[in-house]
Amino acid sequence: MKKLFGILLSSILSLTPKKALAWGVAIIAAGVISAALEIDYMEYATDGAAQSAWVSSDTTPLQSYSESTIKTQGSYALKLEATTDALNETVTKTLTGGDILDLTGKNTIKLDARSTGTGSNLEMNIRDSGNENSGNLFIEAETDITDKNGTHTITPVGTAALSKAQFSGYNNSIASVLLDGNSDYLTVPDHVDWYFNTGNFTVDFFVYFGDATGERTFIDGTQGVTAGWLVDLNVTAGELRLYVIGTGSVISKAWAPSNSTWYHVALIRTGNDFKFFIDGTQLGTTVNTSVTIGDSTEILQIGCLNSASRFLNGYLDNIRITKGTALWTSNFTPSDTTLLYPKYQTHTINISSADTYQTDSWDISGVADADKNAIDQIQLKVLNAGSARDFYLDNIYAE
Repeated sequence: MKKLFGILLSSILSLTPKKALAWGVAIIAAGVISAALEIDYMEYATDGAAQSAWVSSDTTPLQSYSESTIKTQGSYALKLEATTDALNETVTKTLTGGDILDLTGKNTIKLDARSTGTGSNLEMNIRDSGNENSGNLFIEAETDITDKNGTHTITPVGTAALSKAQFSGYNNSIASVLLDGNSDYLTVPDHVDWYFNTGNFTVDFFVYFGDATGERTFIDGTQGVTAGWLVDLNVTAGELRLYVIGTGSVISKAWAPSNSTWYHVALIRTGNDFKFFIDGTQLGTTVNTSVTIGDSTEILQIGCLNSASRFLNGYLDNIRITKGTALWTSNFTPSDTTLLYPKYQTHTINISSADTYQTDSWDISGVADADKNAIDQIQLKVLNAGSARDFYLDNIYAE
């Protein structure tokens, strides 16, 4: 053991002073020399590198970096300035490639935390995207209106915008797409990713109606041509519908949604079976038809019909198109797991004494290794912004 410690000490001393100190603190805190796994010791060569490591959900960044209010002398601390309008705002560090964390066999995440106020005002999340289905198009609408896959360009039209006034609460949601019902919608250039023909597919999203009257279009891939498909709601008839353009085929099921309520809507095809699900419960009976859904060459529109009518009034969240797979074929209870969203694990950080660092411990021993072996995102969320307060975090590691 002495020989091993000597080798390790030599390795530490070969590092820069900042990294040597951080490694030393983490190793001593862990109690077992080989147990500590770095998550983030807040060790950055420059302020610029530090600023790019964590990304704020707010247009005015919450984060900065401190070299004075720190746990480990000579290193940075991540500073969050949680003003009164920062409720539910986040800062996120995304990991890619070889930086993705494998917490297999780890039982505890520890971090040094400090705040100008006491209480449970900050939350930490870790995300494992290993089992996620992001489909062919996936608009999460968290910090921007983009395709998570990076394949498709999303263009807001009118005053369509990201809003934090309403959000579904699933997929660690903190925002959604706001559509005003008059002229707002999103466009996506035409793509084979939604040329379904006779294959399996899933279209799913969350919707919150500001006005569920008349006819409201969710997704239109037709633009008035003689092929393609669209999904809409005819409130007068009380029907959720899939139009298969050019075939005369309309697949519809009775549905009468209310205003100011979040719903998960899913349409699937498996073989020749078509099914609608609302909040995981199938609407009516299965429709069996061998209809071919032709290929449209027009843009995909989300929230209106033909750029001119049936505008959606409300909010949309987690809009996803999956070609080739029916994600659900029977009733299910919506959750991040059943919806095939990333696996989030959540922990509330409690500060018992103001203006002093404390080591916070998060027990992850009950999390299955399969749900923590590909951590690609670490996130901090402000839970209480009733009064302005500062948070400082340093030395995040697992053991």
